[in-house]
Amino acid sequence: MLVSLWKKVRNGHSTYGYEKDLYRNNHNYNFVINFLYSINMEPKRLFIILPGFTMDTKGMEPLVTKLKEYYPKEKYIIINPPIRKITIYKQEKYRAWYDYYTNYCDKEDCINNEQLLQSRKRIQERILEESKYIDLKHIYLIGYSQGACMALDVGLTLSKQIGGIISIKGHVSKKTFEYP
Repeated sequence: MLVSLWKKVRNGHSTYGYEKDLYRNNHNYNFVINFLYSINMEPKRLFIILPGFTMDTKGMEPLVTKLKEYYPKEKYIIINPPIRKITIYKQEKYRAWYDYYTNYCDKEDCINNEQLLQSRKRIQERILEESKYIDLKHIYLIGYSQGACMALDVGLTLSKQIGGIISIKGHVSKKTFEYP
């Protein structure tokens, strides 16, 4: 009975009236209500948010708050960049998806390509893990600054197509197409 109800809900049918049928068929009422609640409240979209250089979850909370005004039932995941030594800042540790070797203002910086690939792999693995629960076409990457560069890199090199990429203050790195 639960499986047939689940199939009906997944196909867009209302659950109205099914609760009584389940209860009459000796199912635990609390379990049934929790089950119905969970399948009706299941998020349809996933927003994976990638903070920028030196940023973490707290820095992205205003963006999530604003998104929740428009998409209140969706799932949000903020993936923090690792803490690592940054060459151009005298080896001080900051949150960063990859190290910067240069600080150019008029052209693309030289970066640690190995760290770019490690970060790409980490984020792509998370996307593929989440795709077990939410269809890839409903998964969106949002990145700010260095996180925007990562969002573009990850989305453009993923073997499967996702719902979209939102890049805030970022660019496609030359390395994106050099290292498949």
